[in-house]
Amino acid sequence: MYTLFYSIIRYINRYIIYTYNNKKGGDIMFINISNHPASHWGNDQLLESLKMGNCDEVTNYPFPAVPEDGDESVVDNLAEKIINDLRNLGVKAGDVAMVQGEYTLVFRLVTSLKQLGVRCVAGCSKRNTIEEHLPDGTTVKKAFFVFCRYRDY
Repeated sequence: MYTLFYSIIRYINRYIIYTYNNKKGGDIMFINISNHPASHWGNDQLLESLKMGNCDEVTNYPFPAVPEDGDESVVDNLAEKIINDLRNLGVKAGDVAMVQGEYTLVFRLVTSLKQLGVRCVAGCSKRNTIEEHLPDGTTVKKAFFVFCRYRDY
């Protein structure tokens, strides 16, 4: 059931991107810097991202793992590498970046991106949960996140 549901959602997302690609022509980039690829987003978030960036597609940049035992210099180096990667991708003033992940790296990325003139946002969602009580006495709790809006950093 869930597989069919997600297949339908992916199909709809591809259709939305196709439709925007054939109607829009903006040169603003919307960059998704998180562990949640845009291909797994719901329609509301995808549409809001394309509208916010006045762009044709969402550019994904996977948020890296930050070693738990790494000190500040490790996080600084990661941030520097990501900023250089984003510059090579063509990120410029006026672009929009959704930045979500480990807090200290997010702080460094948002600070650097804002200095470049990039608008930085975080996705805000409502958390819905379903509890299922199994015959063996255990409880399974499933969380579903529904996109609500973006909030500026």
